[in-house]
Amino acid sequence: MNIRRITPQLLCLLICLLSLTSVVHGTETILESQPQLTEEHPYEEYYFDLPAGDTITIYIEVLWGDDPVDFTIMNETDTLYEKLNLGYLDDVWTVPAEDSYVFNLTLAGESSRPHILLGSELIPEFPTWTSMLLLLIVLTVAMVFYKRRLLKTPIH
Repeated sequence: MNIRRITPQLLCLLICLLSLTSVVHGTETILESQPQLTEEHPYEEYYFDLPAGDTITIYIEVLWGDDPVDFTIMNETDTLYEKLNLGYLDDVWTVPAEDSYVFNLTLAGESSRPHILLGSELIPEFPTWTSMLLLLIVLTVAMVFYKRRLLKTPIH
């Protein structure tokens, strides 16, 4: 039988389709900074327009020997997230509504050089089950096509 000839073709098709569905979810770095905060320059602000439901990963680490910092997230009217006297923070914040936000890092002592890293969860364009269903349909059609092709080929 010609099954050996069909298997690599189906395998290539499967690998191509799986590679399309596997790039659905990941984390993208939207900010990485190490500002020098002093009494002359006591804060650093970062501005972002964010979509509703986006998940922001917040990582802040104050280097050893530096003073702590305060971290807030604000929109035009309210303070939505606040952590005071930080030496270390590893947290997740979900954006409540599509808006412009200010991420503010403020000195809580005399001098500090914190490392701040903000990441954003990528929102898939369509749910994972849709891509799985599409994959199954394509594989079923390919198998039916190749099975009919095998039946039409004479066996010697």
